[in-house]
Amino acid sequence: MTDDNSSSRTGGGVFAVIAFSLWGVFPLYFKAVSSVPALEMLAHRAFWVLVTLLPIVLILRGKQHVVAAFRDKTARRAIVVATSLLSVNWLIFIWAITNGYVLQSSLGYYINPLLNVLLGVIVLKETLRPMQKLALLIAAAGVAVMVFGLGVFPWVSLSLALTFALYGLARKKSPVGSMTGLFAETIIITPIALLFLAWLWSDHSSQFDMNPVVSLDDMELFALVVASGIVTSLPLVLFTEAARRLPLSVLGFFQYITPTGHFILAVFVFGEQFTGWHMASFAIIWLALALYSTDALKHRRQQLAETAT
Repeated sequence: MTDDNSSSRTGGGVFAVIAFSLWGVFPLYFKAVSSVPALEMLAHRAFWVLVTLLPIVLILRGKQHVVAAFRDKTARRAIVVATSLLSVNWLIFIWAITNGYVLQSSLGYYINPLLNVLLGVIVLKETLRPMQKLALLIAAAGVAVMVFGLGVFPWVSLSLALTFALYGLARKKSPVGSMTGLFAETIIITPIALLFLAWLWSDHSSQFDMNPVVSLDDMELFALVVASGIVTSLPLVLFTEAARRLPLSVLGFFQYITPTGHFILAVFVFGEQFTGWHMASFAIIWLALALYSTDALKHRRQQLAETAT
């Protein structure tokens, strides 16, 4: 491996760690804006992401890619589907964090890689390796432990995992890159978001009533809401840079930083209930992920060895 390649991978690793770590502390941000209703926060987030990404897309000359995507029927359909799934995922995530379901959010994003594998089989007709089958069965057992042990169906976890997995599948069918793809998605949702915000303001039911006299707390809260554009976009930009420098199989190992961050915050910062049944469920999921990751690494090495020969 050349020094240039080594340097590129090192830089990619740094970008990946920062990106997934930022996603891992997302609950802190959404707890800070929890007084804003989930739907209103979703509308603000979509608009401010568009505002944040606009100059970046223009500078990087990504406008042509966005226009080309909207002109292509297949790409346009994929973007519309991805927009719908991302909106639902964002809404569930915001609601979950503000209502004390950070632990379920953590579980959902631990399950997500395994659900990606399952969708690959169902939709893309991919073949599962024996270890992947075992990992999926063990993960299902982990969810079953939570259902039968706690008497709680983890709908937040499964909804987040499913919508994000389906979103990834829709994006895989789209020829648009990560950042320009998100920009295209926000172009679609922003008009709806602005109409919703306008209706809230006209009905005087917005968290930010259009009153000339506002308190310092309201101004600080609004500044935090505006920052959702940067909060959402920054880790995505870093992730895009990491993806350019690292193989996807390597990048996949970094993704566990995010749910681990959610787990730590839920248990040690927010004080969510964590019983023996929770521990058993998470331990089984972690075992499934360990098997899945080991198999993925082994398969990657075999591919590299075959390529070398």
